[in-house]
Amino acid sequence: MSAPYVELQVTSSFSFLRSGSQPDELLFQAKALGYGTIGLTDWNSMAGVIRAHLAAREAGLRLLPGCRLALRDGSALLAYPRNRAGWAVFSPVF
Repeated sequence: MSAPYVELQVTSSFSFLRSGSQPDELLFQAKALGYGTIGLTDWNSMAGVIRAHLAAREAGLRLLPGCRLALRDGSALLAYPRNRAGWAVFSPVF
């Protein structure tokens, strides 16, 4: 038996001019399509994670919160923090 498909590069409306869908809309559509897990990776931001988390809980989906980082050379990298130290990288320092 093969492993279920998991989309790891979903971008919400919190990525300006890259997506028009709200995080909750994306999660409910994923549920309707039969997904069990989905990864939200907005560009250079974790702004949509709270709304996505609430929607995932309501829809009964597993959310993989991450971020798509735009690098100076024009490439991009998906980052999925796994522990407190990883999440600290995304926290602003004042």
